[in-house]
This record gives sequence, structure tokens and C-alpha cells, in this order.
Amino acid sequence: MRNNPVADTRVPLFRSVNHYRNQPKRIPSSPLEKAPNIQHNLTRYCCLEEKGQNTLRHILVIDDEDGIRKIVSLALSRHGITVTEAATGEAGLAMALTSQLDAIIVDLRLPDISGVEVAAHYQSQGGTAPVILLSASDELEAMAKHPAITRSLSKPFTLSRLWSTVQGTLTAKTHGVTGPKTQTLH
Repeated sequence: MRNNPVADTRVPLFRSVNHYRNQPKRIPSSPLEKAPNIQHNLTRYCCLEEKGQNTLRHILVIDDEDGIRKIVSLALSRHGITVTEAATGEAGLAMALTSQLDAIIVDLRLPDISGVEVAAHYQSQGGTAPVILLSASDELEAMAKHPAITRSLSKPFTLSRLWSTVQGTLTAKTHGVTGPKTQTLH
């Protein structure tokens, strides 16, 4: 029998179960690592959307919770939307006033000023992008009636609910659809 040098240097295609059991446990550092199925669900859900439909869209996400901000940003960017992030109301307001935006998604409770105040200041300075208010608070419905708020979305929300809210807001803005000023989604 011949000695085959290639056979001796091959790497196994599959590793044994024991190989993975002996690996040290890695502590997740980001929200997406803590919930790995979010990444999978984002990819699966977002692949249903036509590519290139929203390539010229720009949305500002203002939320003090890093995890929420990152998940919303990732979900929207998977749809071809350019996303800018801010962690405080003041920083978000400054970005909103200096950027050409198609929509703003803002949390109701921010560390410095409320999401409603951000929306009101933005519109008083001539801003025209629709504002979607996010909150886990019971006062969401009352705050959503403010004239500066276009739509609201209660936390926790699904990615499909987020996308349908954003898509409805962008469609209404693009086509100049008139109708109810505020739509609260639970």
C-alpha cells in the first residue's frame, strides 16, 4: 500500500461534541450576542423586502438604551435605510436640525429632555420629518396625541411591527397621504 501524504495532513470536517464542551464559555458583550436569534430573525425577515427600495432614506434613532438603539438601527439598515444614532435628546435634536431626514424615531423618556420635547423643538425650528415615539410607559397614548408626534410604538415591539410602522410613516410622507395624525401601535 502506498503512503498518502495528503491523507495525513487533512483537517477533520466535523469536530467532536467534546471539542465544544471543553471550550471556555464566552460572556456576550453586545445585545445581539446576548440574543443571537435576533440576528437570524433580522436576516430572515429583512430578506423578504425588495432590495434597493429604501436606499435613499435616512432615519435618526434617539434612545438612551444602547440595545434598543442598536437593534432598531440594524433592523432599518437591513432594509437599506441609512441610520444615525443619538443617545440623548439634546444630541439627537442637534443632529436632526443639521441633517436631511426622512423620519425620526425617539424614545419618550430620555435622560435630558423627553422625546416629545425633542419633537416639539425640532418642528418649531422648521423640521418636517415625521416623528415616531417609542416608549414602554403607560403615558405613551397621552403623549402620542401631541401634534409633533406622527406615530407611536410601545415597547416591547416586534421587528415586523417596527418595520410596518416605519414603512407606513415613510409611505405617508412620500405620497402626502392625509389621515389620522397619530396611530398608536401596541
